[in-house]
Amino acid sequence: MLPEPYEWQLEVLESDKYLRVVVGGRRVGLTTLCALATIKYANARILWLTPNYRMTLVLREMLAPPELPPPIFSILDRNLLEGIKGWEFDLVIVDELLPRTLEENLQYLKVLYELRRRHTGARWLVVGTPSFGRWQLPFPALWQLPDPLELFYDRALSSPDDGAAWRIPADENAEWARMLSEEQRQTEVLAEFISSA
Repeated sequence: MLPEPYEWQLEVLESDKYLRVVVGGRRVGLTTLCALATIKYANARILWLTPNYRMTLVLREMLAPPELPPPIFSILDRNLLEGIKGWEFDLVIVDELLPRTLEENLQYLKVLYELRRRHTGARWLVVGTPSFGRWQLPFPALWQLPDPLELFYDRALSSPDDGAAWRIPADENAEWARMLSEEQRQTEVLAEFISSA
């Protein structure tokens, strides 16, 4: 059973923009927003992408009958693009756009580029928390690849006619938030991007 939506979730759900991007702190309700979107657009052909298979199981449980989930796939599934070839989607939901390695970043960019190319008429709902850890990895030159979440966020901001972007900070007083470093607080609580420079 899903909770009643927060005010900001209602604002996102009621937006008629082609590209909606929500950058949020941890535990603000990003995945719940995605679940609410599947109910609001129950008659649409929806593709829901998650970072891993375990999360797909959690989501299926969250949307137990009578809210039957749409097709939910891990974005890191190497056979994803082949598996959905020929399918048509009205709404693509990308939940937790957070690659953690160079290989994952490449896979995210490949899948998202191909889906944008194939499904030009689909609406998009993209949510995620900015990543802090990726800029601490060795060989920073390899990380000049764009951050997919930041790309979507910038695209939505730069195209107000068909895009909308929201930044939803987390509760700074939550117990988990008080244990974070300053950089982690910037990304996981304030939902701000950290430059690789």
